[in-house]
Amino acid sequence: MINYPNNHQNDQPGLTALGQAMPDVLKTPVLTQVETLVVDDADAREGASSETAKAGKLSMIEQGITFTGNAALQGTCTIAGQIVGNLKEQAGATSQIVITETGSVKGDIFSHKVSVMGTCSGTIDASGGSVDLHAKSVVNGHIRYGQLQVNGADLNATLERVAKVSA
Repeated sequence: MINYPNNHQNDQPGLTALGQAMPDVLKTPVLTQVETLVVDDADAREGASSETAKAGKLSMIEQGITFTGNAALQGTCTIAGQIVGNLKEQAGATSQIVITETGSVKGDIFSHKVSVMGTCSGTIDASGGSVDLHAKSVVNGHIRYGQLQVNGADLNATLERVAKVSA
């Protein structure tokens, strides 16, 4: 999600209400994480209260944004824009990366769970985790996975199954 500094008049980042001052376009937008509540499926079936809900992180690169650089992630990252660089799960954290139909990543991805609906070129490393490649996705490179699901993707990659490490 992108927030323009000093643009507090509107609930949607990057948008300005009619009659309000336009944001300074020369300032660099700030990428922020949004707090979300995540309720475990088992807790949801048992009717868990909000006290048992866990705070999660949600990061977004929206359509029309190109991000160049490396990022350390925790929680869920949805990519609808373009990323040129590497995405890596933070130490001790679990992350899930979702590349939407309009999203593109040129670089390496290291995450517990990766779901591709757009374009990805590089290494996808979900060792012990899962990779889902959807119908219109285009994937080139190398994939390390614990579980792999391919649903008609345009796949040109070497595949390497990595078994989960038992504790």
